[in-house]
Amino acid sequence: MRNRRPRVKAFTLVELLVVIGIIAILIGILLPTLGRARSTARRAACLSNLRQIGQALNMYANMHNNQIPIGGVRWIGYEMYWGADHPEKLGALVESRLLPLGGVMYCPSQQDPKWLFNTPENNVLPEKPARAGYTTRPCVPWTAFGYPGDKNGPLPFPRLTKLKSKAVVADMTGLPPNHGWTKIDPNVTHPGGVNVLFGDGSARTVFISKAMQAYYDKILAGDIAVGNWLDEKKNPPTGLWVEFDRS
Repeated sequence: MRNRRPRVKAFTLVELLVVIGIIAILIGILLPTLGRARSTARRAACLSNLRQIGQALNMYANMHNNQIPIGGVRWIGYEMYWGADHPEKLGALVESRLLPLGGVMYCPSQQDPKWLFNTPENNVLPEKPARAGYTTRPCVPWTAFGYPGDKNGPLPFPRLTKLKSKAVVADMTGLPPNHGWTKIDPNVTHPGGVNVLFGDGSARTVFISKAMQAYYDKILAGDIAVGNWLDEKKNPPTGLWVEFDRS
């Protein structure tokens, strides 16, 4: 009698295609979930950064007669250095050794190299970034480089005790597209919301209201009037930062 070889079980072509189809369906279901999980993790890391900046601002206020180094003109609240001897705004926290220079100052969801640490687009000197990844409340116009204690500093800075319920630092709002920098669209970093630090040290996601979106739309359209950012001289005050305050 001839020895019969045992039959080897194998997938048929149809069975293989069915398995591939099931895997494709599972990937289609899981990928959006994984994407949302990554987005949630980055949002949480960003909020942690803002809370650390809030702690540093509080310590800075204790060192400088309750003043904190925030401000800017319209959108320009993100500068850190414009030279070795000219720290600005959040750069003053680094110079005071209250925060390390690096990751804490930058949102993990940011993609634009102009607002990332240690990129060719964001260095004025080695290890000296021109811009932070967050922007400060434009409540004081910076007319000179410096910080409290610097004879060239634009004193007085705002007092922290008067800003407890106000938004003091937020995700990069940036510039309108027609300025060639980055879009102010809030969906660029955290879809549907903006991470905001308040003067009391709390940080939370402010979800986009209709009023807030109206200001974003005006700025995106190229209307960079002061009132679209923050105008506290009006009664009632107007601007994007006022909407952050109300949230």
